Amino acid sequence: MVLTAGSSEAPKTPARPGKIRVAVISTANARGGAGRAANRLHHAFRADDRLSSTMLVAPGRNRTGDPTVECVDLADVAGLRLRARWAACRRIAWNRWRNRFRPRGYEPFQDDREPDGYALEPHLADVDVLHLNWVARFLPIEAIPRLAERVPLLWTLHDMLPFTGGCHYDHGCDRWRDGCGACPQLGSSKANDASATNWRRKSGAFAAVPEGRLRLVTPSRWLAEQARSSPSLRRFPITVIPNAIDLERYRPRDRRAGRAALGLPEDRRLLLFVADDLSSMRKGGRFLGRAMAELADVGAVDLVAVGGGRAPIDHPRVHRLGVIDDEDRLASVFAAVDLFILPSLQDNLPNTMLESLAAATPVVAFDVGGIPDFVRPGETGALAPCEDGEALALAAKSLLAHPEQLAILGRNGRRLVERECSACVAAERYHREFSTLIEPHSAHAEAA
Repeated sequence: MVLTAGSSEAPKTPARPGKIRVAVISTANARGGAGRAANRLHHAFRADDRLSSTMLVAPGRNRTGDPTVECVDLADVAGLRLRARWAACRRIAWNRWRNRFRPRGYEPFQDDREPDGYALEPHLADVDVLHLNWVARFLPIEAIPRLAERVPLLWTLHDMLPFTGGCHYDHGCDRWRDGCGACPQLGSSKANDASATNWRRKSGAFAAVPEGRLRLVTPSRWLAEQARSSPSLRRFPITVIPNAIDLERYRPRDRRAGRAALGLPEDRRLLLFVADDLSSMRKGGRFLGRAMAELADVGAVDLVAVGGGRAPIDHPRVHRLGVIDDEDRLASVFAAVDLFILPSLQDNLPNTMLESLAAATPVVAFDVGGIPDFVRPGETGALAPCEDGEALALAAKSLLAHPEQLAILGRNGRRLVERECSACVAAERYHREFSTLIEPHSAHAEAA
């Protein structure tokens, strides 16, 4: 059954006691930290006896061929929705043209008008709770109150997009606190630009969500603080639950064997930099040159770069491994290096940071966002003030100069993620959230 505007159908409540039936919603199940995080949670839920999980992704976005992941089928959607898709295609073309004139270095700007998400509605018959993840380019914001009328929603935020006018990270502009407009990422000076329009759409959609039908989760304390400051989201309960990590895959390994398999030198210290887009301004690759110059005093140090694009560094000792989609190979990279450098200028809770710590490889990073939740100076790594390239370089230099201290930090990091990021711990925490969300509606149904 497809929900139509003005439907008076009663909210969905659990049909029977027993397992909580969860539908994990994500634009994709791989490629990008948020998709991978959602996929890991889906499998953590499936391994928990109290939960059953189905994962639904956008058309054609089951990147791994996982048989437990289903792509929504637009053929199930009414013709009106298909016509809306054509309209969305025109908007996408317009957005791409507009993006050509944006200031360089920023990530994509999203207006969340994709109608593919309406194809979720036929999948709600046997679901107790919808678990939304990163749904950009999939779920239109106007669908949120419509879905909440049918099924309670738990939304795990992986960046700032749900409450900004279109940016994934605001680079410190803070205009989303008061309606956006004059957006720096659009190169706009107009108060009523696309960011302001989108902000109002989102504010209206969240205001229309029925009371008690939406809870929020953030992986980091920093993103929780930002969401609580949002006029659109402050009415909803927010809980912090770190991302789950596959601790069997990401683990300490024989370093020498790993380097040999990857073609990396065995006789040099290795500093690792990983990003989906190595050239991204937010990921801070421009600070790597200073770090490598400073590390020349330590001895033989090479940089290993993993990701798309090209890191903005001119140094003779850089091993560029490109994009690595195979998680086993990626896990072997984290275990083969001495230190992971994370110069992000703004970030939530990077999977790469957790994966490095799980492999017992310490992390040196800027003190921003959710990074301090797990990079704890003197315990699991080192922090430097944001954009202080000299301090970051000196922190990396100090760690690499003391291999025995690196080993201690690595063991501490592994213990920390075992305690906070295992699949069973994540499933337990999410089970509590799901139960809190659906119990009032279940009790109401029983009383009726």
